[in-house]
This record gives sequence, C-alpha cells and structure tokens, in this order.
Amino acid sequence: MAVASDAWSDAEQELLEEGLVKFAVVCDLKEKWKAIAAHVGTRDVKACAARFKACRERALKEQKEEEEEEEEAAAVEVAADSAWWNGKWSDWRWNGRSWDWTSQSGQGWTDQEWKQDSAVDEADRRKWEIQQEIDANRRRLLQKEEQKQREAEQREAKKRAEFEAKEKERLEKIQEREKKIQEAVQREQLEKAEAERRRQELQRKMEEEDAKAGFYGQRHAVGKGKMGKGRSSGKGTGKGAQQRQQKQEEMERRAREALANIGLAKEPEPGLEEQSEEEEEEEVVEPPAPAPSAPRAAASEAKAPPQAEVDGKGKKGGKSKGKGKGKRGKERKPGWWAKVEGDCPISLVPIAELPAPPFCLQPEGTAIPHYFDARFLASFLLSSFDFINPVNRTALTREECLALDAHLRAHYPEQQATSVADAFDLFQRNGGGGSDSVRREATAVFQHLFRFNVRDLDSRGRAINYNDGGLTVIDDDDIRVSSAQHETYRSGAWAKSSAPAAAEALVTGG
Repeated sequence: MAVASDAWSDAEQELLEEGLVKFAVVCDLKEKWKAIAAHVGTRDVKACAARFKACRERALKEQKEEEEEEEEAAAVEVAADSAWWNGKWSDWRWNGRSWDWTSQSGQGWTDQEWKQDSAVDEADRRKWEIQQEIDANRRRLLQKEEQKQREAEQREAKKRAEFEAKEKERLEKIQEREKKIQEAVQREQLEKAEAERRRQELQRKMEEEDAKAGFYGQRHAVGKGKMGKGRSSGKGTGKGAQQRQQKQEEMERRAREALANIGLAKEPEPGLEEQSEEEEEEEVVEPPAPAPSAPRAAASEAKAPPQAEVDGKGKKGGKSKGKGKGKRGKERKPGWWAKVEGDCPISLVPIAELPAPPFCLQPEGTAIPHYFDARFLASFLLSSFDFINPVNRTALTREECLALDAHLRAHYPEQQATSVADAFDLFQRNGGGGSDSVRREATAVFQHLFRFNVRDLDSRGRAINYNDGGLTVIDDDDIRVSSAQHETYRSGAWAKSSAPAAAEALVTGG
C-alpha cells in the first residue's frame, strides 16, 4: 500500500469519489475506509481519509463562499426591487398583450450572477448523481441478495426432489421384495400341500392294494399256524420274534414308500423274512432279509410263505437259531453312524439304526455326503441296470462301484458273491442299448451274477425261480433266479425289473 502524499492525480481522485459512492452503505468506518483504500489501490487508509477531509474542507469553504455570494446577490436584488418603483412610466412598453420593463438597469443577467448560478447547479447535480449512485448500489445489493435467496431455494427444492425420488424408489424396492417373499411363501405352501396330497393319495392306493391282496391277514394267519411246527417253533412264540416281525413289517412299508417315491414300482409286495444273527466280539449285526412272495400274475390271491421256508433250509435255520439264542439279549455298542441324521433314500430306514456302517457317496458341488444302506443300494443298481446316485441321479464311476463291493465284503459277508463292479463293466459293454434280444441276454447275464447260497433245483436239475403255495415256476432257459432274489425284489428296489422276469418265467414254464 502506498503512503500518504499530497499530490493526487485525477485518476486517483475519481477512484476515491467512486469508492465513497460505492461503499457509502457500509456502516463500519474502519471497514469502509479499508474498502475505499483497496478500491483506490495506490493510497493507504490514512491518505484516503486525509484527502477526503481536505476535499470536504474545501467543499465547505466553497459552499460558504457561495452562500455569501448568494446573500450579496439577494441584497442587490432586493435593492434593485426597491429601486424598481423609482422608475418612470416611460420604462414600461406595451407589446400588444402585456407590459414589458424596458429599463436598462434591470434587463438580463450579469456574468457574475450566471457563474454563481452555474456553480450552484453543478453542486446540486453532483449531489444528485451521488445519491442516484448510492440508490443504484442499494438496488444491486438487494437484487444480489434476492438472487442468492432464489438460488438457495432452488437448491433446496432440487435436493428435496432427489430425496423424495430416492425414497420412493427405495419403498418400491422394499414392496417388490416383500411381494416376491410372499409369492415364494405361497408357492412353497402350495408345493407342500401338493406333496402332502400326493403322499396321502399314494398311501391310500397302497392301503387299497394291500386290502385287495389280503396281505396282512393271510400272513399273520399263516405265521400263527406254522409256529408250532419244525425246529424253529420255539422262536415264534417268544416276545422277541413278535418284535422282529413288527420291525420287518415296518421296513417293508418303508421300502414300498421308497419304491413309490422314486418311481420304480407301483404295487407293494408282502413279507420280510427273519434272518439269523451273526455274533462278533464288539457288536451284533442283524441285517434284515426279505421273505419270498408269489408274483401277482401267477395267482389271483397272494399267500404268505410258511415259516419253514422263511428260514431257508431247515439245517441252516436250526443252526442260526442255536447261535443267536444265548446272546440275543446283549446290547450292541452304537457305531459312529448312530449320530448321523436322516434315512436311507431307498429303504427309508434311519441311518442310525443300520446294523452296519452305511455306504457314502460324495456328490459334486456340495460337502454333504449321501448315506445309503449298502445292501439296498447294491440291489437297486443290479436290478435297475441304471448305475446312478438315486438322490441326484448323477452317473456312478467304476471306482465307486468297487468301493461298494469292498464295503459289502467287509460288512456283509453273506453277499460277497454279488459284484456291482462286474455288473457295471458288463453293462457298459452289452447292456447300455440295443435290441430286445441283446437286452434280454444282458438281463440273463446280470441275473447269473447273483450267486446266493440258497438255490433250489427240480428233479431234472432245472433252476426253480419260485416255489410257494403249491405253485412252482421253472425257467427252461436255465436262468436260475433263486427265491432269495425274489425276496430281495420285495424288500427294496427290484420290483421294477422283477415283474418282467417273473412274467417271462411263467410264460416259458407254462
């Protein structure tokens, strides 16, 4: 900032006057003079104030002089007016409309009077201009304030509109999500109701078929009539035999429901036979074995097998009785699978109640394994010729079939003759497609894979497919299908393939 100096240029004087007019509305004197000095640019606050003071004193002096001159002029005018009546009538002249004063002493304005009037007019004009400038600045400030207020209102309105739009969109999303949830809940309820309806319908059909076949009444009557005969008569009268019989009936019912659920069979098969217990040092294994039954195509009314045939051959039945008689009451230790929740998808028997460890299939894409009763899984694969996981219908590999065979040999020695891996290899070569003759040949080869201990032959050496109630079914093609295989058909998952085989055996035997 430049220091004070007496020499002010015309430009500086004009800037000072503009600053005085521009910042006249500022009430604070310090801020006002600071703004004026900043507007001038070349002078400091003190110089601007001193210049204004000098200009003001000079203006006041000039104003005082003008007032004195005005007073003198007024006095001269008064004197002239007082001397006006001293004139003569000859000083007046008629111009046709009015009288004019013709005296030389009173005509026009003098140069001194004109200059004085012009000075007074210039001061008034300058004062008026300054006032106009001040009013214009005030109006501009008011307009700026109004403009700022309008812009602020517009911004607030814009923010409010954006907030309302976002809130509306959020509410719409919430309503849409709630609607989807409600639709999903309703769809789930409908699916549950439909599943319950199908289950009840399936149960009703099975009950009707059981009633038509006369299964429960005939089986119980035959069991009571046969209890007193043979070497195993003592076992039928005990409480344990009744409990095993009830358990077998429950397993039979669950097996029928499993077959109906997976679509392998539509009609139930009666009976599950008792099997001898196998004692080990730490646990007692009691694998349930199915009982034989007659095909429905062979007779109009199904009959339960006698008790002597339930135990297979008499020699083996007596041996099994004596083996498990003394240690039946011993409680076996629970295995690791006792803590596994869920049922076998095929037999619907709880995994925790299996007599031996379950077989595990690890599906892809999930860490939850699928547990099966190894006997039912092998029966399902060998009877349906469809080597898949029954739960998710993914294809099985040969390594999994080998693992299933090893599991059966380790925990079910009585079924070690069954080889799922051999059936898998044979089916890959011959059973995957082709004509009916090729399929029939593959079926025959599959059935020869079952090398059960119990095999009945007639007097001519031909294999007896079925023998019960006076009805004997013989296959002339020497396709030996034992009664144990029929029992397995009835127990779990072979109903789909047993019906065509039994029908073919009846046709060839008849």
